[in-house]
Amino acid sequence: MTDDVARPGIAPGARRRSAGTMVAELYGELAPHPGAEPDAYGLFLTRSLAMGWLDDTSAGGGAEDRMTRAPGLWCVNDAGWTHPDAGPGLVAWFQVDVTAPAGDRPLPVQPFLSCAVDAVARAGTAEVTAVRLELPVGGIDPRTRPPYAPVPALRTAGWFEAAAAWTAVRLDAGPASLEGLHVYRDGRLAEWSAEAIGWLAEVLADRAAWAGVRAPLSLEVRRVDPW
Repeated sequence: MTDDVARPGIAPGARRRSAGTMVAELYGELAPHPGAEPDAYGLFLTRSLAMGWLDDTSAGGGAEDRMTRAPGLWCVNDAGWTHPDAGPGLVAWFQVDVTAPAGDRPLPVQPFLSCAVDAVARAGTAEVTAVRLELPVGGIDPRTRPPYAPVPALRTAGWFEAAAAWTAVRLDAGPASLEGLHVYRDGRLAEWSAEAIGWLAEVLADRAAWAGVRAPLSLEVRRVDPW
């Protein structure tokens, strides 16, 4: 059997396209579960695999082994509970290599943050008060966006309409990566959740791409009111 034999769900000769590196840092407080010695990388990897979000087509092994693996939203690069470059109050951080999104899909920030929060929950009880993100805006090509979805995440705004748990937040973006892009630095989210923060980041990433930004986009979303 040659390496080019087709199998269900696998396109012969298909290569994974990377959008770049995406990073999330969660800040706040973490009360570890008694006796727990969790591995942030292992928890995030396992959760990614369980949810069908892990792309392991670029993992090691021979060509035959690689053809049995599944594509997904990202490859896991690294993760941890501490980092020498992080600010005070770090709960955990996660870094992935994102698969280039389809033309009518945003960067997968919502599932990325959901997976991060799920991994942290296995380690202890967390109160997250701020999320810092680095988004590979250069991996978004606005020219591939169809007319019905120029900013894909906007199609799902209705999901948050029934949340009715408005939370005041402060948004900071920069340092100069949003030149030419108008961003409100004080506002409200429909709810304080990984999904809402991720949705906001997805919209801003596409807005930045449309504005011609190619450098990684740094964002911080911080809760102003109590949870």
